[in-house]
Amino acid sequence: MSAAVNRMLSFAKVYGSDMIKALDGSGVYFPVMLVQACNESGYGTSYAATHRNNFFGIAGGKAKFATPYDCFAYYVKLLNTYPTYVSAGVTSANSPYSQIADIANSGYYDANTDENLPPSQLPPNKTWTAAQSAKRYYNINKIFLDEILLKLPIGLINSQNAATASNLIASTQTS
Repeated sequence: MSAAVNRMLSFAKVYGSDMIKALDGSGVYFPVMLVQACNESGYGTSYAATHRNNFFGIAGGKAKFATPYDCFAYYVKLLNTYPTYVSAGVTSANSPYSQIADIANSGYYDANTDENLPPSQLPPNKTWTAAQSAKRYYNINKIFLDEILLKLPIGLINSQNAATASNLIASTQTS
């Protein structure tokens, strides 16, 4: 098992109940939220995550939430109400992969402003197009989805499967 999967599983064990509560009936897939929260917050270790309960870099990491649940609930609300995400059909996606693709294609990520992107990964013309940024974002997140879905095959959360999802998270072993 990769170190990234272990870190995502550890994150899910700490924050999974808040995530499940926020996701109930939302149209957002559990693994999509998990992958994005882990990527955006350094698996919950970023300053924004540890001091502001901000796991998604909301408002450039400056937004502060009273609890982790509040941040997860805000993320769900954002994907369900922000016009860019609504028009991209993010919460009507039929799989975690199509949801990540819809988020990527909505303009969520711009490689031109990614401070963590090494210069060696810039395209030949030194500027990323929107399509190139979306493809990069999708490809990175697809790798994480592939890995986490093998350990936590959880989809959309609703009142009928929330307890099963919680039990699966609790029983999944890290290595």
